[in-house]
Amino acid sequence: MNKIIIRHYSATAPRCQPVDQTIDTLQKVVSEMNPKLENIGFNLELELIRDDKCKVEDINKVTLSCQEMDFEETPLEEIIGVPVDMELCPCQEGSGECRALVVEGKAFQSLPPGLILDGILRVAFSALEQLGGGCGHSCDGCHGCGG
Repeated sequence: MNKIIIRHYSATAPRCQPVDQTIDTLQKVVSEMNPKLENIGFNLELELIRDDKCKVEDINKVTLSCQEMDFEETPLEEIIGVPVDMELCPCQEGSGECRALVVEGKAFQSLPPGLILDGILRVAFSALEQLGGGCGHSCDGCHGCGG
């Protein structure tokens, strides 16, 4: 089983609303997607990294890695090809700014499930491609990879 590690970075306290919402979304996505991805040979593992020395620009950063496939820890924005911006934080804690991913002109401080899933699927499909396509299981009744 190949493990995709999803890391979320934040300070220990105080945490703002976008950080808490992103953590909740990550937990839900991992819980819902793990059974589905296990069918194609992947397991998701969520690591919450709390560090009071976390730089403001790294708070609420999400990274993905898959050591079995030599996919090094890479920020979500690099995987899905979107820029990062610092925007006024709704809670005004700390520096008053929050990290946001910008997609088609819209900034997301709280990461929605679709952006997270996009990153997970890109990592999984990239790994499957390294394996020669397909998941290695029977395709009977599967409508997944088209292998």
